[in-house]
Amino acid sequence: MGRVKDAWVAFTKPEVKSEQKQLASTKQSDLTSNIASQIISTGSGYTSYSARTVLNITNIGYLNNITVYRGVSILAQAIAALEWQVFEKYGQKQRIEGHPLELLMAQPNYKRMRANFMEQLVSYLLIGGQDYVWSVQNDAVSPPLALYNLRPDLVLPEVNLDNQIYNYRYYNKDYSVQYMHPIRFFHPLNEFVGLSPLQVAASVIERQNAGEEWNFNLMSNSARPSGAFVATTDLPPLTRGKMIQEIRKKYGGGRMTAGVPLLLENGLTYIQLALSPVDADWFNSDASAGRKILAALGVDSLLVNDKEYSTYNNVAEAKLAMWELTGLNILARLEDELNMWLPPLYSPGGVVSDVELKLDRKPIELLKQNRLADTNIVLSLWNNGLAPFNSCAAEVNQPLIDDVDDFYKFGPTTFIRRSNVAAWLDQQEEAATAAIQAAAMKPPPMLPPPPGQVVVSDITQPPSNALTKRASTLPEEQYDLATGVRHMWAGLLR
Repeated sequence: MGRVKDAWVAFTKPEVKSEQKQLASTKQSDLTSNIASQIISTGSGYTSYSARTVLNITNIGYLNNITVYRGVSILAQAIAALEWQVFEKYGQKQRIEGHPLELLMAQPNYKRMRANFMEQLVSYLLIGGQDYVWSVQNDAVSPPLALYNLRPDLVLPEVNLDNQIYNYRYYNKDYSVQYMHPIRFFHPLNEFVGLSPLQVAASVIERQNAGEEWNFNLMSNSARPSGAFVATTDLPPLTRGKMIQEIRKKYGGGRMTAGVPLLLENGLTYIQLALSPVDADWFNSDASAGRKILAALGVDSLLVNDKEYSTYNNVAEAKLAMWELTGLNILARLEDELNMWLPPLYSPGGVVSDVELKLDRKPIELLKQNRLADTNIVLSLWNNGLAPFNSCAAEVNQPLIDDVDDFYKFGPTTFIRRSNVAAWLDQQEEAATAAIQAAAMKPPPMLPPPPGQVVVSDITQPPSNALTKRASTLPEEQYDLATGVRHMWAGLLR
């Protein structure tokens, strides 16, 4: 806490106190610059949108809008169901079961287990655009003892003259940047806060809430459309006041006054009008607003039972699209953010880490088909000699061969080291060339004789006694020539 104290002392120095506070006030104003109220004009008055603060977004969205609540819950609970695992960062990249970091992520603090902690983290991220993870440590380089998610609406980053965050204020207490890790969505106009999907959809959320309130008022009014009280003459003030009192008694008491007849006097009549365009339009605008809100969150409306305009044929395809377009991106973001912060605290020196955190994606049933297709591609590359063994094994999360020189597969039983591939290919080329040359030098086979010609058979048999006796009477030169011709034909007919 010494550094926190030194930062606070520097912040409260008389010569820089006013300037620092002015800058902090300016930065705080910048943090909330995108939450200014907007006023739009309608045909009959003005509608004021709420300020886009995290607190207001939470109140009008997550706490009072069923579409927002369900969309955030679907994503947060799906991600919270996955388990954190620790793997080797280099070499075999095998899982290290029982690693202290894995045990910490299984129970980040004594109040919450992994699922509750991750649901809170992802919910804060989706609602407020950011989450602040505070770690309890003995010192800045020691492994964390516990992790806590802080409410983003109560965390105020304090910025110095160098435009760097040097401290965080939470419940009027100082929290050092060494023990606080923010996880933010991208914001194009502010580098200190994240842009929430609900901030983008805030106006749609308020319109849907206003429609719900309008529908509730219609139900309180026995679901009747607007009407008119018509008098034949001008009403005196006393009569008008009595009429107003009766109207409020009839339509302002909710269930206690539903269905009670209204007393009309002095020729006063009530004319019921048709359903107004505002009443009729609400039924269509409510469904459209819900789809827009879910689109901002990255969840298909089919998952909240909106089957009319869904672009998917079944729920499985909608869930798969949610994982591929939204869920996996959030998983990658969380892995990168936590791997940049936590694993170095478990390595000597606290700078370079030899382990990394990963969320186990195997329980996601809908991704198994994609993994099977990827596995088939990797096996095809391996069987055709297009990729070495270790790279293919790493792609399918299998153990690697602890060898400096990797190898390829060329054929069912032929395995060649990476360093010997070039020489082996040269040998194969030389053998193929020699085989081609040998085939070219071999004489062509003799064609069978035409039909009707006599075929000399048994030419390969030894000569008969008569032939031998006759040949013995020939001169030596003629005998050698006949013997050579006979053996030549015998060789050709083999």
